[in-house]
Amino acid sequence: MYEAELNLARRALATYQRVYAEAGSIAITRQKLPADFATESDEAIEAAVTEVLRESGIPIQGEEASAHESSSTRWIIDPIDGTFNFAMGIPLHGFILCLVSEDQPVLGVMNAAGEILETVAGQGTTLDGTRVQTSSSDVATGTVNVGDFTTASDSRYPNDLRSRMLHVLGTNTSGRIRMVGSAAVDLAWVAAGRSVASIIYSNHPWDTAAGVLAVRESGGVAYDLEGNSWSLGSTSTLTAASDAVADQIFALADLAFS
Repeated sequence: MYEAELNLARRALATYQRVYAEAGSIAITRQKLPADFATESDEAIEAAVTEVLRESGIPIQGEEASAHESSSTRWIIDPIDGTFNFAMGIPLHGFILCLVSEDQPVLGVMNAAGEILETVAGQGTTLDGTRVQTSSSDVATGTVNVGDFTTASDSRYPNDLRSRMLHVLGTNTSGRIRMVGSAAVDLAWVAAGRSVASIIYSNHPWDTAAGVLAVRESGGVAYDLEGNSWSLGSTSTLTAASDAVADQIFALADLAFS
């Protein structure tokens, strides 16, 4: 199932890799927030990938040019996830492509810091061609990825809450906390069993849809920070290696946010 779509997604990934290698420009073309912007490379990659995906006849939601597309079946593109890292020369960024059907992610292809993840619903997740599964560790012995701070004044999770969550994690766990700056990398590491959980406070479908599918298909779970099952409309994302790990994170969140 989805064989043709997966082949098309692989072509789109190859197009990303080609344009990324040719462009590589960090020139800012559009400022969204003080620390959120688009570069020439973001726009060039999205335009080229969009041309490939148009062959399918499926609507396309791209972060830069068609963010408001909301068809229940659509491709979702994040041309460079972790643009700030990219602009600073930090190699922790990636490319995210997801196909959703009836508002559920069913296929995902990601380049996460140079590693390729492929996921098809019901068929598992591979990392550079090898099947992966989530970690058997828990919060006390594993690594937790935590989303970065915000420059938005109206965030549902302002910086004081994020600071309190870091404090609670740091004092109630082994302290293995990572702030990576790329949802693609965060979620890939959970899917690959490197991190036991990832907390992302403010996000859009292009940030998380493919990564959530990758985590679920490798044995993990995905919720929002209110405890609801993750959906495309979620404004926060908690992925975890297991429900037991998710329960640990929720217990710590109760301490941090109370």
